[in-house]
Amino acid sequence: MDLIRLYKKNRKSGFLIFFVFLILHLLPLFSVDVLLTLDGSSHLYNSKLFNEILAGNESVSTLFQINKELVPNYVGHLLLSVFLTFLNPIIALKALHVLYVVGIAFAFRNLVLQLNPKNGRMSVLIFPVVYSMPFISGFYNFSLALIFLLVGLAFWFKNDGHKSIDFYIKLAFLMLLTYFSHSFTFGVLCLSLGILVIARYGVKSYREWLPEGLKLIVAAIIPIVLGLLFVSKRETTNSYLSFEELWTKIVSFDFIFSFQNQTSFWVLSLVFIVLLFSVLRNKKGKVELGVISLTVLFLYFLLPDSVGYASVFSVRTLLITYLFFMVWFAVEHRNRFIQFCVIITLLFYQNNRMNEFSEWMIPKNNRAKEVLAVSELIPANSIIKPIRTLNVWQYFHISNLLGVKKPQIILENYEALHDYFPVKWTENLEDKNKNQTSDYFKTSIDNKDYSIDYLVKIGQGTTENIEEQKQLEIAEKTFPKVYQSSFITLYKVVHL
Repeated sequence: MDLIRLYKKNRKSGFLIFFVFLILHLLPLFSVDVLLTLDGSSHLYNSKLFNEILAGNESVSTLFQINKELVPNYVGHLLLSVFLTFLNPIIALKALHVLYVVGIAFAFRNLVLQLNPKNGRMSVLIFPVVYSMPFISGFYNFSLALIFLLVGLAFWFKNDGHKSIDFYIKLAFLMLLTYFSHSFTFGVLCLSLGILVIARYGVKSYREWLPEGLKLIVAAIIPIVLGLLFVSKRETTNSYLSFEELWTKIVSFDFIFSFQNQTSFWVLSLVFIVLLFSVLRNKKGKVELGVISLTVLFLYFLLPDSVGYASVFSVRTLLITYLFFMVWFAVEHRNRFIQFCVIITLLFYQNNRMNEFSEWMIPKNNRAKEVLAVSELIPANSIIKPIRTLNVWQYFHISNLLGVKKPQIILENYEALHDYFPVKWTENLEDKNKNQTSDYFKTSIDNKDYSIDYLVKIGQGTTENIEEQKQLEIAEKTFPKVYQSSFITLYKVVHL
């Protein structure tokens, strides 16, 4: 009888429909060995370095150190570090990908059910954004922060009206997790909760919402202080996009269409317009969700696209805007015919997208597997100089896969160059090697010589960097080739 009641409950909440969508979106992850993302290789490599430093690897610890500052961008790296203790790198990365897909899907569904238990089937609105541009770019910390954003909002609504000290302690922990995933998403969570507090009592009733607002600030005080310290220690320059560029991103849906042709974006646009029209007709809807959505959309046009090294804020903000609109659309009351049409349209649409996604991953998967195979030819704790001679953004950090199976010192590590991440250079061998003008394969730091052991060429073209091009020319004439293909060449550096 319990199973029957559970089945009826799940059927009424649309769980079976949701489950079909979830399986459909998990299948691509298992259709290839490696889902190669832009920054994913670097995150995996630096998580490996993190573990090696903790394990006391002298070769790694001499050149790298754990960042003592409590910076954001920690959660994704710590998860990968834990996974790497008992899983091989390929499975560890896949585990993180699965955790993200399942996590954001259930977090969105939980929030929808919290706001409107009868609209559980509309939780499928999350799936068009699961494999978004930020995720395909390997922004794992930001992607995981979206889960905490949704969980934090659901927790707030669940306890609305009876907020105890225990509630604020748990909320403070959720906010801390959000901050250590991504500081920008933490800011959005604070903004959203602030709007909800004011919306509950009305703008003019400040004597009622102000005490609750102060409690909210106290709950968020630790990440707020950490964020202010983080910003104050860094000199940054801001870069803005024009209004035309920002508008093009909206109408092109490029924050979603990261792996396919955009010829079918009109399908999602039509669904969006239908849902927006049905929401606007409902005068008794969740107005506060609309206010949050429009506020974040306003920030999209106001905020810079890059702040210092951190970039692509426009895409991140647009994605969060879409996320809030989808929550708003999902919880509003509407007739079953519209729900049915939306669900069927999305099912066919997302099935087509997942097929294209699987095809899109195949060549990247093959390249990643080749790099991993080459890494087996290099002894542990070697100093490796990679030179990329092709301009394919997915391959920008693929060289970092050379150091995920065995501990290696790779002189291409954008994370270690900037103190935004858990691991950074102790002695910046990467920059010092770039500035060499005499011996291109040996660098001296504090009277200690560091010699490059292997040079790796990725691609078959040339590089615009004069010093790196000279390194390639010397390698081609002088050094033995350990491996060569149309994509990657491995040279063993011979020091005379």
